[in-house]
Amino acid sequence: MSDRPLHISLSACEASGDVLGAQLIQSLRKLSPVDIQFSGIAGPAMRAVGCKVFAETEQLSVMGLIEVVSKLPTIFRLRRRFVQLLLANPPDIFIGIDGPDFNLGVARRLKAKGIKTVQYVSPSIWAWRGYRICSIGKSIDRMLTLFPFETEIYEQHSIPVSCVGHPQLNVLGQYPEKTEAKSLLGMKPGSPCVALLPGSRRSEIESLLSTFVMVAQICRQQDSSLQFVLPIASTLSEKMVSRIRQAVEVLPEIHLLDGGQSTTAMAAADVVLMASGTAAFECMLVNRPMVVAYRLNPLSYALLKRLIRVKHVSLPNHLTTQPLVREFIQSAATEEAISAEVLRLLETPAAEEQMQAFDQAARRLQAAYNGDSAAITILQMLV
Repeated sequence: MSDRPLHISLSACEASGDVLGAQLIQSLRKLSPVDIQFSGIAGPAMRAVGCKVFAETEQLSVMGLIEVVSKLPTIFRLRRRFVQLLLANPPDIFIGIDGPDFNLGVARRLKAKGIKTVQYVSPSIWAWRGYRICSIGKSIDRMLTLFPFETEIYEQHSIPVSCVGHPQLNVLGQYPEKTEAKSLLGMKPGSPCVALLPGSRRSEIESLLSTFVMVAQICRQQDSSLQFVLPIASTLSEKMVSRIRQAVEVLPEIHLLDGGQSTTAMAAADVVLMASGTAAFECMLVNRPMVVAYRLNPLSYALLKRLIRVKHVSLPNHLTTQPLVREFIQSAATEEAISAEVLRLLETPAAEEQMQAFDQAARRLQAAYNGDSAAITILQMLV
């Protein structure tokens, strides 16, 4: 590595990738012997740590095959302009953070021009669309996976891969205790709390929010001491935030929080009800019992169902020795079924069984990986 400043381009396509990107930027700055300039597609977390913005993550945050189709012209234009910019001013390395459908397309064009490329967070090819492995190999110089079970398929196809662990493992054991978290959020310390996390994308919230609010109403009818917290993702538009506020007016016991308080919300909870996604892994690290639900556009789901090769969608069910998190997907995601599971976890030893399994899985992962592993691997590629 020379003494000149480095230019690293990053692209985060959703809120969880934005958080990973911010943590990666901080690690790279801490470990690099030279100055680094960061630029690319960034959300609020990456912008806060000094990443110069070509476009905002919020422009790309969408879920579901059919939902994506309506935004394809905008997405393609943005990607074309992004590639043109990077080819005109080549970075030392391009790092796509999650968002594989967008980022691997960028990486493929850059790699063809001799620019080093990394994909940070593997697409779920172990679960569905495994045929993508060949195009992935043509797009990147190295895959960085978060979990050890993801590396095998890359090794089988001779694609350079490193399991770097999840940076959240760095703060394992540093989350507030339940009573402290409730106090921080102004909640009643002696009353049980349910955290509602309907997702960070507009499409997720549109499909799950009303169901989650109804679940809260049903549970409240069964236990009048229940209180609820619902963090609002920082990537949502003002219009979407207004819709959330209107939806929860029916139950004053639902306290709305800033999205930056989502971890504290999970720590305060006796049970977490959430959309399937990366937040489930953080909930496992916080060590709180959870229920997972998900619902897509019916056509999106019909197409995806034919491609999925696994029985479980939530990460904790792939990291613990046996699946313990109940998943309510598509037509199974009814208010009655979900509320029954939330109440079951509040009232039975099943919650303790989940928590013990989560703690064991988290400690195994923490023992195996350094929180700066991703930054170390990237800097080694630049030597």
